[in-house]
Amino acid sequence: TAAAYLARGGRSVLVCDRNDQPGGLATTVRSDGFALSHCPFLLWGAYPGGWSLDILEDLDIRDEVPLLP
Repeated sequence: TAAAYLARGGRSVLVCDRNDQPGGLATTVRSDGFALSHCPFLLWGAYPGGWSLDILEDLDIRDEVPLLP
């Protein structure tokens, strides 16, 4: 999100992720036989007027992220 806003503001951005798969909070972490998804945190605000939906709309990428009830 920060990189998208910086790029929109004209900054040159390089995103580095220490995980073996990109995606930040939109990934599933596996450890010791357990799987933990961070996505419910992101979807918590994905309702009309919610913080994550507002960000998707502000960055004009809402249509690229299909959200199902």
